[in-house]
Amino acid sequence: MKVLITGNKNLMTPVVERLKESGSGSLSIKISPPEPLSILADVLRIRPSLLVLDDEALQEQATKLIKKIREAHPEIKIIFLTENPDVRYGKSVASIGVDFYAIKPISEENILKAIRSIAR
Repeated sequence: MKVLITGNKNLMTPVVERLKESGSGSLSIKISPPEPLSILADVLRIRPSLLVLDDEALQEQATKLIKKIREAHPEIKIIFLTENPDVRYGKSVASIGVDFYAIKPISEENILKAIRSIAR
């Protein structure tokens, strides 16, 4: 399974390292810069099965980006992480179709569980 991870390096780098250490050999992991055009370009080029998207650097662009990703690659699974506790924001993101939605802070362990669950 191809996995594209983007977002806060302090949170995501340890997740990637733990995935590699755990011998998740069936996962091909790529880290994308947290910029909308880079993320969309990587989704189109790599065609990952799973996108772990942290909206920290995206803010209001996150929902537009997810819509574009869904249009280009409708079968992709998306794990979405945010610091925004606003229920309206959560509903707008959920309506686009994410497979796992979490409000940060979230532990590395919970991100790993979500990835492993979807990767099965």
